[in-house]
Amino acid sequence: MGSIIGLFFLGNIITNGTLSISMFPAQTAVDDAKQETPKASPFEEQEILWLARGVYSETKNEEEMRLIAWVIRNRVETKYRGTTYQEVLTSEKQFSGLHISSPQYKNNRSLGYDDTKNKDWRLALAVAKEVYTADESGRPFPKTVRHFYSPALTDATPEWAREENPYQNIAYLETPKPHFVFYNAIQ
Repeated sequence: MGSIIGLFFLGNIITNGTLSISMFPAQTAVDDAKQETPKASPFEEQEILWLARGVYSETKNEEEMRLIAWVIRNRVETKYRGTTYQEVLTSEKQFSGLHISSPQYKNNRSLGYDDTKNKDWRLALAVAKEVYTADESGRPFPKTVRHFYSPALTDATPEWAREENPYQNIAYLETPKPHFVFYNAIQ
């Protein structure tokens, strides 16, 4: 029987030439944000900051953040309710966590790059930067998907969604209702 020789190579174990076990957890948006990237302009930094505020105000789950960030980007790119991230996110009766009636309104609108102690906020910043700088090929759904809401968090279906078929749902086994529902081509 041959001897087994194991080598560590970039966090993986190679045994007899076969890559077998990863030693590190999957890379996340926070890890990606730590990598060197070109410096953003002051305008781009503000856009990324507002995008992060938007996703943070809606969810603390990374995958949900990513999809919501794409919805917000879709709105900006199609000039739906504004041409900047701040305009889109602060448009009347949109993004409840950034609405003055939200208990988290002041916190959500005041978060900045220096708020590094909040793990969920750091994640939101990383996801926002990832989506803001992403190539078109990374878009998870059409540019016309510009609406979503959370049936799990509200009892009433928004009027705009009542007669519409969802484009995509995010559901979890532990909740009876979808957590988020995304819609295409809502005017």
